[in-house]
Amino acid sequence: MALLITFIELLPYIALVLVVAGIAVFYVLYEKNKKQKPADDEYLASVIKAIGDVSNIISIHHVQRRTQIELLAPEKVDVNQLKALQISAFMTGKKITLLLNENREHTLFQLIKKRKEEQ
Repeated sequence: MALLITFIELLPYIALVLVVAGIAVFYVLYEKNKKQKPADDEYLASVIKAIGDVSNIISIHHVQRRTQIELLAPEKVDVNQLKALQISAFMTGKKITLLLNENREHTLFQLIKKRKEEQ
C-alpha cells in the first residue's frame, strides 16, 4: 500500500519527464528532416554522368528505399564516380540499384524528369 502511495506521489514528475523527452525526440526528428535540402543541379549532373548519361537509362523504378535503373549499356557506369558521390550501388545484369543517401525522392523525381525530357 505504501508503494502505491509513493508511486501516485511521483506520477506527476514521471509524466513531466516523459513529456519533455517526447518533445526533445520530436524536435530532433523535425530538425533532421528540415536539414535535408533539395539535391542541387551539380549533384544531379554528377549522378547522371556516373550512370552513363540520360540516354543510357531505359527505365527507373523506386523499390523500397532504393532506386533501380535499367540501363542500355551497363559498361558505361563509372563506379569511381559513384564512390566519390558516396552512393552505394550494385549491378545485376542490366540493372543498377542505387542507395541514394541525399534526398532520394527529389533525385529520383529529377532523374525521371530528365529522362522524359530526353525522349
